[in-house]
Amino acid sequence: MRLYLHNVMTFILIPFYAMANAQHFPELPGQVDGWLMTERLMLDTRQSLYDYIDGGAELYISYGYKSALSCRYVKEGQPEVTAEIFDLGNASNAYGIYSQTRDKEEADYGQGSYYVSGAQFFWKGRYWVSLITSETTDESVKLLHTLAGWIDGKIDETIEPPAILSVLPAEGLVPGGSLYFHHYIWLNSYYFIASDNILGIDENTHAVLAKYGTPEDRLYLLAIQYTDHAKAEEAFASFGRHFFPEGLDGYCIRLEDNSWLAAAVFDSLLVVIFNGIHREKAIEMLEKVSDLIKNPLTKPN
Repeated sequence: MRLYLHNVMTFILIPFYAMANAQHFPELPGQVDGWLMTERLMLDTRQSLYDYIDGGAELYISYGYKSALSCRYVKEGQPEVTAEIFDLGNASNAYGIYSQTRDKEEADYGQGSYYVSGAQFFWKGRYWVSLITSETTDESVKLLHTLAGWIDGKIDETIEPPAILSVLPAEGLVPGGSLYFHHYIWLNSYYFIASDNILGIDENTHAVLAKYGTPEDRLYLLAIQYTDHAKAEEAFASFGRHFFPEGLDGYCIRLEDNSWLAAAVFDSLLVVIFNGIHREKAIEMLEKVSDLIKNPLTKPN
């Protein structure tokens, strides 16, 4: 059940906390139904983020981390609740964090959310919001949802998710099975390609890796949008030197593990299909992308 702040009997805004506006973060209530904000941290440098998140800062930095606000709420007899709001600079980065962490897709808050025991997460505009209780109780979970509704209402901006998601065929796409990124380490974490950045993925590229089919017949679709056609062809050539130095046979090649790989360049877009059990299925997926973007499938150089 969704809970909003108007369901709560009391809330007080402490003037000091209004300073969050200067940092472009939504104001958070200083007190909510007996819960008191006792700590407020502004994390406006990478070092402060490293100090705050031991071992987890790189994820946010790879998605354009600008700054963050962390607030702690306490109430006698209840576990602590921590509210975190991350400014990632743009909606693509905020969606990227969401795509990294969600294992289900809900729409209770923001532009995409999910709840797991003791934690509510969502993204909206350029913000990623994390609300966590150290122990699950009825009151602490109620506060999570109250704060989620409050923050959602305070963020005015709603921006479309990354445009590259539009190249993904809907049929067979695993729910919650797409990952948006622009740092090659995340590609290798989910589907290892090579130790080096052979595809030239950087902050100027937009990439998505999506899962299709069943676990027994799994296809992986990798699409990377480059700044221009020359960059896409350069990446394709680099990729080819590792995977098909002799060239592709009609867009497709059989790898040493007997799986089929299909690849093509569509203007500034590079598309690769991995893990095909049958050659025809790998090519069929490539053709679906071609039809979707209305760009004829032409054999790459």
